[in-house]
Amino acid sequence: VEGTPAGQQYGLGTHWLTFDRKKICGAGSPCLETSRRDAERHYPIGPPYVLHHNDFRKLAPVWREFAPKVYAQYPDLLAEMYAYCMAAAHLRMPHARVNHWMLSNVHVGDEGWRHLDALALRDACPARGGKTPNVVDHATRFVLPAFLHYCQNYRVGDFIFAKRRVPPALFTDCAHPPLLAPG
Repeated sequence: VEGTPAGQQYGLGTHWLTFDRKKICGAGSPCLETSRRDAERHYPIGPPYVLHHNDFRKLAPVWREFAPKVYAQYPDLLAEMYAYCMAAAHLRMPHARVNHWMLSNVHVGDEGWRHLDALALRDACPARGGKTPNVVDHATRFVLPAFLHYCQNYRVGDFIFAKRRVPPALFTDCAHPPLLAPG
């Protein structure tokens, strides 16, 4: 619905309030008026973003404009995410925060891990030789994350899943064999 964007809760906090917002957003920008409470409530979000295409058409050019300005003050990994937060505040486009769309870091509490942990193993995996659970049925019975933020290393026993260990051809060569399940 137009005017009701949402995004995954991230641990961004309100750090962007310490930036020289006048230099980034411009004099008179609503971004300058954003309170700490509103910044915590509506803007500590990241991908996946869900918004109406008309909202994205408004936000994208401002985000693009702000990103290098934020990076000039904060030359670090999250600069483009802070720029998004500031662009949304500039446009008075508060986002609904959700905490179940993504899995990333097992050590943070604002992701979908608790929803996954609450799922009984019998509901997650079929018994050996059993039928795979119906996805539609799962979607209506369980709140489950839909995205894996592929930035961490994940380990099960001796098996490690790490983005830098995936063969690049997996993404560029359709003939490349799929990844093998650990076993």
